[in-house]
Amino acid sequence: MRVLEDLFLHASNLLLERGEILRKVLKDTNSELIVSEFNGEVVGFIHQVFVLDPFHGGVNSYIVNLFVKESCRNMEIGSQLVRKALKDAEKKGVMEAHVDTEESNLDAIRFYEKHGFRRVGIMLEKSSPFIADLEAKSRIP
Repeated sequence: MRVLEDLFLHASNLLLERGEILRKVLKDTNSELIVSEFNGEVVGFIHQVFVLDPFHGGVNSYIVNLFVKESCRNMEIGSQLVRKALKDAEKKGVMEAHVDTEESNLDAIRFYEKHGFRRVGIMLEKSSPFIADLEAKSRIP
């Protein structure tokens, strides 16, 4: 558990305690967290959630996070994690898998396109004032 907390901290660059949220994710039957190990060390993870979508008439999956330690990138670890997540989604009868990334993150866009994702629209985001204030106060200097 601590190893995953450290990875989440590293990925998010926030000092906030993530353990409680991580424990909830691990217990949530509509959530899947897959980790990757290299030389006995956890070096990456992918988190996807499953949502019953009445508009699409079935279950969709959303890749919420994909993270691989910088020192282990370009070793196909991210690709292995995505393939495993998509395989698990298929077993659950998922109709569509979704992922989003920053418009400026061209490497991530190319990565996901390589795995069969295509651009279909834009995503808009609005943080609550509480979250924005909390994140601003807790960033690692």
